[in-house]
Formats: sequence, C-alpha cells, structure tokens
Amino acid sequence: MSELRRLPRRLTDLTPASHSKSRFDSLRVRLPYYIGVAILAVLALAWIDGGEEPIRPIVQNIDGAEQS
Repeated sequence: MSELRRLPRRLTDLTPASHSKSRFDSLRVRLPYYIGVAILAVLALAWIDGGEEPIRPIVQNIDGAEQS
C-alpha cells in the first residue's frame, strides 16, 4: 500500500520538465508585479530624495585681458 502513495498524482508529474515549466510560468505571471514594484520604489526614492532646488546666481570673478 505504501508504494501506491509514492506514485505521482498527475501524469504531468512524471516528467522533470514539468517542474521547470511550472516555475517559468509562475515567474512569467509574477514578473510584471516585480517590475511594477521596482518602478514604484524608484519613483518613491526620487520623490523623497529629489525635487527642485532653488536657482542661485552664479557669482564668479573672471580674469580678463587688460584693455588698452
């Protein structure tokens, strides 16, 4: 009776490729969510850390040639 418990429940469980295919399919389903979370994280970081800085005048002495 214990041998019957070891048998696969589905016919697709017999092939090792079915496991990698199911992983690929689940990754393909979750990948857009991962990309969306990454984009939101970058936007949140840019919003918190970024922003406009006030415009300051550039004041710098320039050594020019002597006028004659």
